[in-house]
Amino acid sequence: MGKVKVDDLVDLGLKPYEAKAVLGLMALPDRQGTSTEIAETGGLPRTSVYGTMDGLIKRGLAETVATVGLSKWTVGSWDVLLSRLDWEANQSLAAYRRRLRSVAQKVQAGAAR
Repeated sequence: MGKVKVDDLVDLGLKPYEAKAVLGLMALPDRQGTSTEIAETGGLPRTSVYGTMDGLIKRGLAETVATVGLSKWTVGSWDVLLSRLDWEANQSLAAYRRRLRSVAQKVQAGAAR
């Protein structure tokens, strides 16, 4: 198996900085780090880390680590991350199918007139 790249995670629905942050955290001990550590290992600007991590937290893909002083974040294992991305994809697909059925019903109702 090859190494996971930014484009692989972007293809699964992450934004480029989110993908870089995830890869940066996965490379750190215990998959947790500060904004500086995430920026250095992930290759994204340190000033973008806070906003990026907020986005990952809102999606359930990262968590804040309770520490004194420095802010730290963590991500789960690859299995946890990929499971969550799969769940998101299934939710999006279910919403799409509901919209599709709604439009189909409108088309059928219009055709009946």
